[in-house]
Amino acid sequence: MKGERQTMEYKKFKVAGYLRLSQEDGDKEVSDSIVSQRTIIENKIKELGEDFELTDFYIDDGYTGLNTDRPAFQKMLSDIEKGIINAVITKDLSRLSRNSFEANYYIEIYFLERNIRYISVLDNVDTYIKNSNNDMIQFKTLINDWYSKDISRKVRTAVWARKEKGLYLGALAPYGYDKARENKNQLVINESQAEVIRLIFDMFDNGATTREIAENLKKQKIKCPSYYDFGGAKNGEYNWKSETVRRLLKNKVYLGHTEYGKRLNLSYKSKKVKTVPREDWKIVKNTHEPIISKEQFERVQGKLEIRKKVRNPLYVWNLNGIVYCKECGTKMQVKVRRDKNHEVKYTDLICGSTYRNDKIINCERKYKAFDEKSFNKIIYSIIDKKLNKIVNSDKLEEIITNQYNNNATKLFDDNIELLKKKLKKTENIISSLYIDLKEEIIDLDDYKRLYQNEQERKISIQSNIESLQREKDNRPKISKEQLIKVTKDLLDSQKWTAEMLSEIIYNIQIDKENKIYINYKYDIFTEV
Repeated sequence: MKGERQTMEYKKFKVAGYLRLSQEDGDKEVSDSIVSQRTIIENKIKELGEDFELTDFYIDDGYTGLNTDRPAFQKMLSDIEKGIINAVITKDLSRLSRNSFEANYYIEIYFLERNIRYISVLDNVDTYIKNSNNDMIQFKTLINDWYSKDISRKVRTAVWARKEKGLYLGALAPYGYDKARENKNQLVINESQAEVIRLIFDMFDNGATTREIAENLKKQKIKCPSYYDFGGAKNGEYNWKSETVRRLLKNKVYLGHTEYGKRLNLSYKSKKVKTVPREDWKIVKNTHEPIISKEQFERVQGKLEIRKKVRNPLYVWNLNGIVYCKECGTKMQVKVRRDKNHEVKYTDLICGSTYRNDKIINCERKYKAFDEKSFNKIIYSIIDKKLNKIVNSDKLEEIITNQYNNNATKLFDDNIELLKKKLKKTENIISSLYIDLKEEIIDLDDYKRLYQNEQERKISIQSNIESLQREKDNRPKISKEQLIKVTKDLLDSQKWTAEMLSEIIYNIQIDKENKIYINYKYDIFTEV
């Protein structure tokens, strides 16, 4: 059954034949080969007749279909913008993209808005002709998306199984080793580099610092690891650094063990990876010949830990755990700067989202800091005044009797209302992003990034609203005896801790202008 022709600007079609092949195609490699795809497209052009003229083939060989960051695909888009081509033909929808979102975007928005005719031969899809097969595009792209997800899972499982066997799968051998000629997954000692590793461990074991070791290696003109990894170090072939030495000293590969699971992909669609904490890494022991003995390695690790504590002793912030960023709800952290003698130079409060690399938090505080000493002084002053007012109040009985006053309720309501406004703003941003994408104000990559940011922000705000509402509904009352005890304990204390203050407050918040908000557990503290 012939479909209804759509009106298009062009009479002559200048065709781009797009071809793609990648490892994710698995056993279908023969049928999906570049030669096969080219033949199918050429035959389709002949079938369509003299109104179709092949401009060029755009070939991405070895590129995933999960994103459009492919050189030939991008060249094709550029030629579309230049008016060189006005029709695109692929063997099937999966060649265009296995990402359902991206496939639908290009077919239903990008091509349509530029009057680009798109044909998927084997799927019988032709955007120039209205037919039932075109209505199946979204379903088919979802199937392709699912297929990619399944293939990705199978590949990860296969790779993980190989790693569990202790096979070395890194692109480059670690410094001190080479890949065996007969087996690229097996490490063999590079004796000249191994001597350097032994020298580094011996020097550190005998009291030298990592900085001193790095300087010594420079003086001896020993080539650094980056020279071998990248064919020349950025800042010179002898560019040894203290951190490089420290990294080598901590690497269990020199014990003859293989570590893996150091990074995890966030999604089969994304190139972004999450760094896994060292304590969660996996290890397979005795996979290759060691360079360093177990006794010396463990001795060096102990010395590294001791020097770490001396170099950067733990800084304890008394209010840690109860102070939050009012903008995004993340806990505030202390950023410590030390001088060359490792003495504390200054301490600033920073929104904890600054340090997070597993999630992108769109916090309006950005990197704005609040001096910790000044903050502590303000908090102590406010609460101290509250406590003394309670102690000296002649209306204590009345205040206790009239708990749950309007002031406290209003404080909760004001905070909840503020968060609701922010939630509405975020929802409006999310709604407008698609319009911006459609109108080409932003590109697809920006859309996905901004959408993810705003969704995470929305979830965070919703969580804060729910938390405040629970606190409002479940505000505890306090007896006269409890109040006197808590007040006395705090006033008698020389230094308050977060645990002590949690007796009377839920949390402390700092907004983007560094204004401070104290959320008390008991209405009494807002009354006095």
